[in-house]
Amino acid sequence: MTANNTEKETKTCWRCTRELELNDINFGKDSSRRDGYAHACRSCTRQLVSDYQRKNRERKRFWNRSSRIRRRYGLTREFSFAQWLLKLNAFDYSCGYCGDPLQPDQITEDHIRPLSKGGADTTDNTVPACRHCNCTKARNEWQPLTPSQVKQLRRVRGEKAAA
Repeated sequence: MTANNTEKETKTCWRCTRELELNDINFGKDSSRRDGYAHACRSCTRQLVSDYQRKNRERKRFWNRSSRIRRRYGLTREFSFAQWLLKLNAFDYSCGYCGDPLQPDQITEDHIRPLSKGGADTTDNTVPACRHCNCTKARNEWQPLTPSQVKQLRRVRGEKAAA
C-alpha cells in the first residue's frame, strides 16, 4: 500500500447500522454474498442467534439431544421436528407410558427400543415421555400406550376427578 492509499474498506451492518472495517473480526464469512462477508456484524449475529434459541427452546433441545445420540451410535435422523410435533399432538402432549399431561419443559423423546440395543431413530420407534418414565425405563424395552389409549386414560382420570 502506498502512503496516499491508507483508507480501509468499510461495511455497514444492516441491523445496527454501524459502519465497521470490513474484515473477519467484524463480519463473518458468507460465500453467497458478493463481498464474501455476512450482512450483519458478528455482535448482531450473536444476538440474532441468541434471540432465536431463546424463542425456540423446545426445538433447540430436540436437535441438541438427537445430535448427541446420533453421533454416539452413528445414526442419521429419519424424521423432522414437524413429524415430532405431529407425534406429540397424536399423544395429546401426554406421556406415552403413564398418560400424564406434559409441560413443554418436561417432554423427552424416548426410543421404545433403545438405540444402544439396535433401535432405529425413527418416528415408529419414538414416543413422548415424561422425565420420570424415561429415566425409570432406562435401557429397557417397555411397550408404550397407543395415542387412543392415552386419550382414553386421560378421559377416565378426568371423569374420576370430576366425580
